[in-house]
Amino acid sequence: MSKSYELNTTGEVPRFTYREAEAPRIDGAKIAILQTKFYSEYTGNCVNRFRSIMQQAGVRDADISHDMLPGTIEVPLAAKRLAKAKNPDAIAFFGGVVDTDTHHSQMILSIFTQGVANVMFDSDIPILIGLIYVPKLQLLVDRCQDDNKNYGIKIALATAEIVSFRRKYGV
Repeated sequence: MSKSYELNTTGEVPRFTYREAEAPRIDGAKIAILQTKFYSEYTGNCVNRFRSIMQQAGVRDADISHDMLPGTIEVPLAAKRLAKAKNPDAIAFFGGVVDTDTHHSQMILSIFTQGVANVMFDSDIPILIGLIYVPKLQLLVDRCQDDNKNYGIKIALATAEIVSFRRKYGV
């Protein structure tokens, strides 16, 4: 099995380059996307790339739902409701949190992380986290560019791989 990414460690921060053609086929899968309104002007590029790869992997556009949320803290509750209402094969979340000089972002991340874990384990539905948490806005912008470093590719590959894995083991 080939890797779906390459890691470049020559710079100050490791950077991944993703190969979207490596996504396994998941024909007929039902995928739900949750996205926050905060920074959606950037993360929308990730959602678009994610959708494109899901379609290449055999997911029909009609089987991809997409809901916008006010912010990251609302994701666990929305994911819980979505899991019950639609029972998707996977939920992908896209959002951004830029650190500030207050502790607000740490509070949001703590509630988000624990809540998403609880929903995922209680519902037995994988939740792929495309949350880009960065100290500066430019780093979020960089990860949302329409190139092979776009974070939507990573989440799409992970989504296809986990759905494929679950199908292999009858889950």
